[in-house]
Amino acid sequence: MTPAPTEPIPILVGGHAEAALRRAAVRGDGWMHGGGSQEDLDVLLEKLQKIREAEGVADKPFETHVISFDAFTVDGAKRLEDRGITDVIVGFRLPYIKGPDTEPLAKKIEHLERFAEDVIAKVNA
Repeated sequence: MTPAPTEPIPILVGGHAEAALRRAAVRGDGWMHGGGSQEDLDVLLEKLQKIREAEGVADKPFETHVISFDAFTVDGAKRLEDRGITDVIVGFRLPYIKGPDTEPLAKKIEHLERFAEDVIAKVNA
């Protein structure tokens, strides 16, 4: 890379399979969630924590990036933070819908502004 980074670049590993969770815990600096129900997320977080404990890395800094509807409310974002989630991935269009995105740019900006005012500003306050 040019210029060379002055700090290590975190390696995040994605995936829900046991092997992906183990790879994230042992070789990665964090894990990326691919979406799903809150119940599924809870199971994955528990598995990930057990692996980290078993491998002796539970105290090592670790990023956890998730996709969760909880991220769309202040209380939900705080619940995720309490669970050890470091980052949330939010979108205003379901990511698995096929076909063209027909929403106008002005509407997208409106969604972002609402999210910034209603959630980000209050979570970071």
